Amino acid sequence: AVDVRPEVTSSLDAVMAKVGAAVAATEPGRWIMAFGFDPKHMRRGTRAPTRAEIDDVAPRNPVLIVHFSFHESFANGAALAASGFSEASADPPAGKLGRDRSGRLNGYLFEAAHGRAVVCAQADLLKFGKELMRTGIEHFQNELFSRGITGICDPWVPHFIEEIYVEAAQSGLLKIGATLMAGSPVGRLGL
Repeated sequence: AVDVRPEVTSSLDAVMAKVGAAVAATEPGRWIMAFGFDPKHMRRGTRAPTRAEIDDVAPRNPVLIVHFSFHESFANGAALAASGFSEASADPPAGKLGRDRSGRLNGYLFEAAHGRAVVCAQADLLKFGKELMRTGIEHFQNELFSRGITGICDPWVPHFIEEIYVEAAQSGLLKIGATLMAGSPVGRLGL
């Protein structure tokens, strides 16, 4: 996972540089997820990346830049395709696919559209080992503990992520209080 919080990326250029570095270290075809994007709190620039800008730094990898709210994200063409979205796709129920003035997908994903891309990315990343998720859990909970936060609520947990939480809790790795809300890529929202 690529950390693009404003504390570590002061501009859109810095975000794109970090994504580009991740692309250089990743096999073509593998997903790259960046977390914590918040353009309103960057020191320079207050806009989101476009599909074309992400395509420029990642022409052969699906990339999803996730907004800190976890309600929206910004994708390149490979991520849109890997999530099952095309120019002919309608907005999913309870979601939105961003489009430019000509009607072409611009990479912006909101709510259910974002959720679908996240589930696709997570499923792909887990093919390469659950250790990646365990490391993420450990890093994330330590960051929260350092800020005095002792509990979380994860609002979109598909079954394959729930299994990792359960294993982490049973092994003693998960020390933070965690409330999980079930999510499904084929649930009632039509994902």
